[in-house]
Amino acid sequence: MDVIVVDHHQFGETLPDAILIHPSIPGETYPFKLLAAVGVAWKLASALISEARSRGMELPEAFEKWLLDFVAIATITDIVPLIGENRVLEHFGLKVLNKSKRPGFSALIERAGLTWGSIGARDVGFAIGPRINAAGRMEHGSIALELLLAETVSEATDFSHRLESLNRARQQATIEMMSQADAMLQETANAMTPSVAPMIQVLWHPTWSPALVGLVAGKIADRFGMPAIAIGKHGDHWIGSGRSIPSYDITAAVKRVGDGLLTRSGGHPQACGFALAADCHVPLFAERLCEDASANIRTEDLGQTLDVEMNLPLDHVSLQLTDMLKRFAPFGCGNPEPIFTASSIRILSSGTVGQTKKHLRFTAQDASGTARPFIAFNMGDRAADVRPHDVLDVAFTIGENEWNGRKEAQCKVVDFKHAT
Repeated sequence: MDVIVVDHHQFGETLPDAILIHPSIPGETYPFKLLAAVGVAWKLASALISEARSRGMELPEAFEKWLLDFVAIATITDIVPLIGENRVLEHFGLKVLNKSKRPGFSALIERAGLTWGSIGARDVGFAIGPRINAAGRMEHGSIALELLLAETVSEATDFSHRLESLNRARQQATIEMMSQADAMLQETANAMTPSVAPMIQVLWHPTWSPALVGLVAGKIADRFGMPAIAIGKHGDHWIGSGRSIPSYDITAAVKRVGDGLLTRSGGHPQACGFALAADCHVPLFAERLCEDASANIRTEDLGQTLDVEMNLPLDHVSLQLTDMLKRFAPFGCGNPEPIFTASSIRILSSGTVGQTKKHLRFTAQDASGTARPFIAFNMGDRAADVRPHDVLDVAFTIGENEWNGRKEAQCKVVDFKHAT
């Protein structure tokens, strides 16, 4: 049987005996090398549609365009750079997604509480993608596939209910794993010599689900601003996942240190997956990886940082600027949403909002006398740090808020600190 393999991941020295469609495969002349796997698959589908037409099959004009809703979702969730052709496909894919007639997408979007016509890349990354991925993480990916292929509203509703339940279970399991990870990190910190700072975090636990270790690695990497590896156990094998910083190719590092230990590995420079066959291999693998990180990562590359565009006077925050920034969307990996700062702004009023008071809202004024409202999502626990007359430095993005038919520019807080 002839086999076609469509992919975009890093590949080894030995390639399978198959028809390989990959933007970076040896001898491939396609100019854009960073296509997501779904982009490569869409190219194949488009070619098959073109060939079918040439053989007399009657397919509507632009039939392939209506597959771009799938492309929009998978390009974001695969965390490829939103530049070049990925950006083009995502731009038009979001337009198709917002008009999609698929019952599965309708049920999924309704379940996620999103609004048709305004679904963006962030909605895909934080609401749609996690629900689809929950199927494979908690039970089987076929549940998500059945939802996306559903032909009736009833069928789609049933599968969306199952996905929502699995997503909640995934969230709870992740919370429990993170609690265990925090305990391990604290234990390591207590035992570590103060002058010896780690360059990578490597954690493992036999009860951790291999389907969820990537989420744990991602959260730890974001928190510390350093590479992180999390490893769980399935049967006799240990299966791990890693997330990294721009200066450290985590997939290459795993291959460097995994000689004689790995049964398989792969991924991207910023994300990897691998497997180890024996219990005794795990601590040895961790030790080697720590040595590799120490040799290849500089201290100045570590730590949480924000890439800020500029200090922006509050009188420049307007709907006109919001409309201008929209032209740079979709935002995501490789094309982040612009972050601005407002320095030494004085708090006029503050308080928590939302049913559970988990969001923080305040109004602040800068030196020009201009006052603007700020919303800090999921920062309600920091309300004590924002009181009237406090002076803060705030990092924020600019969005649009609509209430009772009235639109206004909104400053969305990324982080803040007391001005010095």
